[in-house]
Parts: sequence; structure tokens; C-alpha cells
Amino acid sequence: MFAFAKKLVSTIELQSSSNDKYFQNARDEEFGLRVLAVKPDSIASNKKFESWFDYILGINNYEISIFYERASNDTIKIDLNRFTQFLSDLIANNQDLRFITWNAKGGIRRVVTISYKEFLPKEGELEDVNLDKPSLPTTTTSANPSDNVLVNNLFKKIGLSIQLTPLITSTFVWHVLSVHQNSPAYQAGLLPQSDYIVGAQDGLLATGGEDLLSRVVSSLHARNGSNSTIILYVYNHDFDVIRPVTLKPNTLWGGKGMLGCDVGYGLLHRLPEVIGKYGSSEIL
Repeated sequence: MFAFAKKLVSTIELQSSSNDKYFQNARDEEFGLRVLAVKPDSIASNKKFESWFDYILGINNYEISIFYERASNDTIKIDLNRFTQFLSDLIANNQDLRFITWNAKGGIRRVVTISYKEFLPKEGELEDVNLDKPSLPTTTTSANPSDNVLVNNLFKKIGLSIQLTPLITSTFVWHVLSVHQNSPAYQAGLLPQSDYIVGAQDGLLATGGEDLLSRVVSSLHARNGSNSTIILYVYNHDFDVIRPVTLKPNTLWGGKGMLGCDVGYGLLHRLPEVIGKYGSSEIL
């Protein structure tokens, strides 16, 4: 269905991130607090946190992993009580929060600093930020991005929604290499070379894998025929933006495949760095 570019490894998900140069700036961390959403005009927005691409690895020289605990089913979760108490103590002692953040675009490591003064009550503010009563008791790893999202008043104040997630999920990307004229991909406006498919509706691409995109599209077409549609979330490197793209898979457009685009997956098709996006003082 797709013509996939050759790559150096057959299944990148089986590699350890610690042995992959893409992850060298993660410094052996295999999990991070992935930024799921950034509230517009919030502290996080002003500090240029990026949803999907940013993973928080540490705060004030402490790695996030010191707050891990093993659940009974051997999954990893954050000890939210210790984590929020740690943040509360930093702010109470007038210490700024320095978020050590790894970005999926080129594997860049940077520091994002938020002043403790941002958390002090403002004049006329009726409700104080309570750091000791998180809205959810725990957060764990999950294949479903809507599950186990870390929410508490501190992160509401910052404007972040985050989730403990393996860094390897940043490699679940399909690079659009070419688009055939008059194909569904062409009609939907996919752009060769600069477009990267990073997700789909209902988390259909959340588990990654070279052939997952083709399997998902085939399944939708088998179920719905000519009425099939799929919404893909596409990152464009030239413009540094994500956009939703609705495609209508079919076999009647006059060429091979249901989408009519060639994609690459794996080691040669990671998201590239956006040169000049961060200042030299931010990059570690």
C-alpha cells in the first residue's frame, strides 16, 4: 500500500533509547513527563513549551526518575505526593523552577525557567494556588493518551497538561517523501519532504510501528469503503507547525495505494532540529 524508504533498522521500537544517538541528550532517561497540552496565553505558552514534542526530564537538577514508583502490575508511575511536595518546597523557599526539557525535534535538551514569583498570589486574586491537593492521585504510563494525565493546581497555574511517557514514542513518525498527483494525499495537501505524520484521530497511531499507518488505513477502508476518512496530525518542518489533515483513502484515484504517498519510518526519518528556535542560553 505504501512505498516505505529503506532504513538501517527494521524495528526501531526494539532499540534501547540509551544506545541511540537521537536520545544522547536525554542522558539515559527512558521516560519523561510529556507535554500533552499548553494553555494559550499561559505561563507555559510564554515559555515556549510545546505540546507533543516536549518531555520534562528533571527539575532543578533532580531527575524525574527519583519520583518513580512501581505499581503492582509492574508499571511505572509518579509518586505524586512526593513530587508536588518537592515543587511546593522549592517555591516556598523562593527558588525558581528550572525544567530540564528534551524536545523531539532533533533531540534538543534545554532549560525552561519559571520564576517562583509566578506562583505568589496576585493583588485581587481570590483563590490561592494549593500545591498539596492534586486533582488526580497518581499518573502512570498508558497507551491511551487520555488516561492517567497528571493534573494538579500547580500545573494548572503554569498551563500544562503532562503525562509520564516513554521517550521512544517521539519516534512514532512517518515522513512524507513524495506525493502522487491527484491522489488522496495530493488532494488533502500533504507536502513532500517537509511533512511528518505524528498522530491520528482516536490515538490510532499511538503504538507506533513501520506498518501501522498502512494497517490503520486498510482497516478503515475495509470497514467503510468509499466513505472512509481519517484525520492525521501532520507536523511541517518548514513552517514549524502541526495541522490536522483529513484524507479519504480509496483505490480509484488512478495510482497505487489508498493514499498515494510514499513515507519513510525509522532511524533516517526522525524529526529534525529547528535551527535557531532556542537561544544559546536555553540549550544545555
